[in-house]
Amino acid sequence: MTGEPDHLPEAEGPPPAPPPGPIVQSAAIGFRIIFFATLLLGAFWFASNCRVINPENQAVVLRFGQVVKTQASGLLLAWPRPIDRVEMLPGPERRLTRPVGPLLKVAGLNEASNDPGAKPLPDTAAPYLTGDNNVVLLDATLNYRISDPVAYVLRKDHLLPALDRIFRATAVRVAAGQSLNDFLVAQGASGGRGLGINTVREAVRQRLSDEMNARLKALDAGKVGFGVEIVRIDLEPQLPPVAKLAYDQVLTATQKAEQNRATAQIDAENLRQGADQQAVQIKGDARRTATDRTTQATTDTTSILAYERAAGSARSGLEQQYFRDNIGTVLGKAGSVLVVDPQSGQRIVTNGPGARPR
Repeated sequence: MTGEPDHLPEAEGPPPAPPPGPIVQSAAIGFRIIFFATLLLGAFWFASNCRVINPENQAVVLRFGQVVKTQASGLLLAWPRPIDRVEMLPGPERRLTRPVGPLLKVAGLNEASNDPGAKPLPDTAAPYLTGDNNVVLLDATLNYRISDPVAYVLRKDHLLPALDRIFRATAVRVAAGQSLNDFLVAQGASGGRGLGINTVREAVRQRLSDEMNARLKALDAGKVGFGVEIVRIDLEPQLPPVAKLAYDQVLTATQKAEQNRATAQIDAENLRQGADQQAVQIKGDARRTATDRTTQATTDTTSILAYERAAGSARSGLEQQYFRDNIGTVLGKAGSVLVVDPQSGQRIVTNGPGARPR
């Protein structure tokens, strides 16, 4: 034995690294939080343009300013901003409203009326010349819908001024072909040309809508359309304030004249019916009187007809009978009777019942 130990001591390596301090640990935890937060924010950013489109809406997707697709109701998948931009629009069945903007005031038409009960004139009412050389003020509200979402998104910044200009141009054309009474009752005459007044008003509004849609379709055909369609136009026609009072007076006088004429027609009709009833009554009385007289005449001439029909000895017998039956009546009506005997020639004068003694 050499006296060496059985196990030699192991060689010592480098000393272990000291544990990180609290500052380093806090920094590491902070970086981890930032990393996961960045991942979470990135996920939210990546899905920011993925959404559900409601049935009453529609969407247009623009990629770097260019339209790439449209989306009706349902799930929309699109790249996040700034790659894709999603424009949310009302659905094709939803109606949008647009009051037509005001024009400059016209001297002599927009001044206030002297009538204390007159309503103030709205600023949006614009004057138009009608076909019968009158002026009507139209305050219009447009009801429209989006028919082409792509064209609407591209030109929506110019839509409202364009609608105002198109309406004014259309209203000038339509008003020139209508009378004042086709817009409102101002002259007491029926401007409906045999139609109901409400039907005429609706026809004017429909004509405005049709002509505006025709102009919008012409723009669509030229690839400069706005992607909208007019559904309805609500009109509130008015008279210029300075003329309204005079029109009201004329209308009142006309209505009173119409009322008087209707009353006169009713009275004339009552008189005619009364005259017809009297005529019927007179005719009935005349027929009954004629029937009675005819019956009496027939009765009175019965004996004469029998005499006329008799012949020979029968007629002689009837003559003698008629003589005997009526001689007394005849003599009773005479004032005096002279009787002559044909054999002796003697004359006898007798007084009748109605004769005065001589």
